[in-house]
Amino acid sequence: ALALEGKVTLPRVVPPAPETIAAFPATFVDYYRVRIDPLKSDKTDSVLRFDFPDGTSAGLQVRRAVAEFIEEPDSYPRNADIVLKLTPEAWAKVYLSAAPIDDLIEGGEITVTTGDAAEAARVLNVFDRYDPARAVVIPPASLVQGHM
Repeated sequence: ALALEGKVTLPRVVPPAPETIAAFPATFVDYYRVRIDPLKSDKTDSVLRFDFPDGTSAGLQVRRAVAEFIEEPDSYPRNADIVLKLTPEAWAKVYLSAAPIDDLIEGGEITVTTGDAAEAARVLNVFDRYDPARAVVIPPASLVQGHM
């Protein structure tokens, strides 16, 4: 009711806990695809592969404002342009925008094993970043009390 009255903005994104992302990294690679920014990714055509320490992999093909999830990169008809080796915890940081991509690469939390590190950061940055300050708005107590 408060949102309909324009008195509060509902959260657009309520992210999962980092532990949940880390427990299912490939699933969250799939979910990440919907965060593609069509304007930033307009001329991009790259295949990203995410390799996790347990031997699992997932990928995204970013092509002209669309991100396609690749469940099995080994059987995908196109080789990855960029291969990233990272822990599920590092992937959670990417997913939650907990640190700049460049910092994660420079700090060794993400290793670019195929492709260029600068291009890897650029492609990952065509996805919308999660901003906790914009995602959740808590109405003032006076508004909540007036609707009880």
